[in-house]
Amino acid sequence: MTEASPPPADQACWQLNSTATIQLSYNIYLVSTLVFVAVGLVGNALSILVFSSAPMRSFSSNVYLLTLAISDSFYLIGSALTSISSSSSSSYS
Repeated sequence: MTEASPPPADQACWQLNSTATIQLSYNIYLVSTLVFVAVGLVGNALSILVFSSAPMRSFSSNVYLLTLAISDSFYLIGSALTSISSSSSSSYS
């Protein structure tokens, strides 16, 4: 009877079925989502400050950009809450 040998080192990295690897991928997903949300919210806050000034509101296109920044902020907050709730509800231990 032959003994099974472990896979070569270059193939061992492709085995993605371990719990630690899955947890690491969820952590990377959560952190990257929160970084993108934070950067997006800062950018949208600056846009809201600029487009809400009186001279900028005189053009209808700027009012549309103001509402776009507001709606994008709501979307970013919703996606952050979704990623936080999905990562906390997954139980990999």
